Amino acid sequence: MIEPRVFMSHNIFKELYKAKLMFPELAVKKVQSGFTIGGSLGLNYPPALGSALCRRYRELENVRIIQSLSVMPQPFMEQPEMKGCFFTQSTFFGRAEREGAKLGLAGFDPEHMSMSSKMTSRNHHINIYWTTVSSMDRHGFMTVGGGSVHDLIYIKAADMIMVEVNENLPRFIGDALLHIRDVDCVVENTAPLFQMPVRKVSEKDRTIGRYVAELVEDGATIQLGIGSIPNAVCSELLQKKDLGVHTEMLHDGMVDLYEAGAITNRKKTYYPGRMTAAFGLGTDKLYNFMHENFGIYMQDSSVNADEVTVGKNYKQVSINTALTVDLSGQICSESLGTVQYSGTGGALDYTRGARRSEGGKAIMALYSTVKNDTVSTITAVLPPGAAVTIPRADVHYIITEYGIANLQSKTLTERARALISIAHPDFRKELEHEARRLGIL
Repeated sequence: MIEPRVFMSHNIFKELYKAKLMFPELAVKKVQSGFTIGGSLGLNYPPALGSALCRRYRELENVRIIQSLSVMPQPFMEQPEMKGCFFTQSTFFGRAEREGAKLGLAGFDPEHMSMSSKMTSRNHHINIYWTTVSSMDRHGFMTVGGGSVHDLIYIKAADMIMVEVNENLPRFIGDALLHIRDVDCVVENTAPLFQMPVRKVSEKDRTIGRYVAELVEDGATIQLGIGSIPNAVCSELLQKKDLGVHTEMLHDGMVDLYEAGAITNRKKTYYPGRMTAAFGLGTDKLYNFMHENFGIYMQDSSVNADEVTVGKNYKQVSINTALTVDLSGQICSESLGTVQYSGTGGALDYTRGARRSEGGKAIMALYSTVKNDTVSTITAVLPPGAAVTIPRADVHYIITEYGIANLQSKTLTERARALISIAHPDFRKELEHEARRLGIL
C-alpha cells in the first residue's frame, strides 16, 4: 500500500497566510495621499479593497490607480466627490473608464499592450500592487485573477503587495503566480465572478465571419477578440482542423472550438500543444475550462503580445475589429473622433506579429456602415481626431460584409479601389468622387 504524501510545508504556509489576513478596511489604511496603485484588468480588480479604499476618500488626495478594461463597478470612477482624491490611468477603456473620463476621474494612456506595464513602471513609482487571486494551494501559491497582463512587472516593481482571495476564481497554469511569502496583506471575498454578456450575432456578423473563415487555414494559430463579429467567426471555424491559439484574450468561443475538436494546438510552433494567452474574460463556461488546465499557459503581456513572440507561430492569424478605415488603409479601432472609446490594446502588436509569422495573416473586420446605414465606416480620410491604431504600413486584410480587401503590397490607388469595392454600395460613388478630388484615384 502506498502511503499518502504529507506536505509539512503546507502548515507553514497556512500559518503565514493567517498572519497576513486582515479586513479590507485595515489593509487600505496603508494607502497614503500621493500613492500610485498598480492594478491590471478584468477579473484582476479587487472589489473589496476598492470599495474599502473609496470609503476613505475624505482622508486622501491624489491617489493614482493604474489599471485597464474595468468590467466591475468602481466607485472611484463613478462619484464626482471622488475628484481630487482618486484618479484612474488606463491604457484600455471599458465602460467605467469612459464614464469616469467624463467626470475627470479617469484618463487615457496611449500604449501598446506589450509595452504598457514596462513603460508605466519606468515612469511611475508603484507604491502598492493590488489584485484578486485564487485560493492558495498547498505550496503557498496563488494565481492572479484573469491571468497575467501587467502583473509580473508590477509585482517586481511594487513596494507592497495586497491580494484579495476569491475562492470562486479558477487556478491558472503559467506566469500569473504569487507566493504567500511575497504578499504583505491578504483579504478575503467570495464575490461572484463577472459574467461577460454574450452579444447577439446578426446576419451581417455571420457574413463577415464566413469571409474571415475563408482566410483561416487548417493548422493556423489564431488570435481573436470578443464581440458579435468574433463570436460569428468562432461559429464559422467549428469545422476547421488542428487550429492553435496564441491570443491576448481567451473567451467562451474558444471553449466551443476546443470541444468541437477544431482547436488541438498540435500544429503550433510556439508552446505546441497548449493555448497561450494573457488573460481570460467570459462566463463560468470559460472559467471552469481554465481551472487547472495544463493545456493552457497564461503569459505576461510583455511576452505574450510581443510581436517577436507572436511571429514565432507558424500561420499566425490575428483577427481584430475596427471602427473606421480610410482609403490609404489607416485604421482607427479605439476612438470616436476625439472621444476615447477603448484602446490600442494588442491590436498592433498582433498585427505586426502575424505579418512576421511564416504564412501569417493580419485581419481587421468592421461593418461597412453604422447608425442604420447612414454613415460609412470606410472614408476618404479618417475623421478629425480619430486615433490611428494600425498605420497603413502594417495593414494586411480588411473585411466587411461586402468582401475582402487585401492591401498588402498594393499602391495607394490600388488600396483605394479595393476598399471602395467592399464599402456599402450606397457610398461607393461618393468615395470615388472624394478619392479623385484628393488625387488618390
